[in-house]
Amino acid sequence: MNERKEIIRIHLRNKKHSIEENQIVQTADKTEGLSGAEIENVINLAALTCIRKARTSSDHADSVLNGVDLNEQVKIFLEEKKRQG
Repeated sequence: MNERKEIIRIHLRNKKHSIEENQIVQTADKTEGLSGAEIENVINLAALTCIRKARTSSDHADSVLNGVDLNEQVKIFLEEKKRQG
């Protein structure tokens, strides 16, 4: 799990986010079995979701990646991966 936490930290490094350490631990736990590239993909998709939300809202705080959006994207990604077999 330490490796996944580090992968998550690396991919969050250049992104504007409000993700705390406990959320990184939760995300690392949920992403067990995913490759580093898949984790990067999930983080990028979550960041894009935040940007899209900010465009439709007057609250610019929505453009900051947060733990809720990241965990929701992990859930979506895992469901899609399960469907594909």
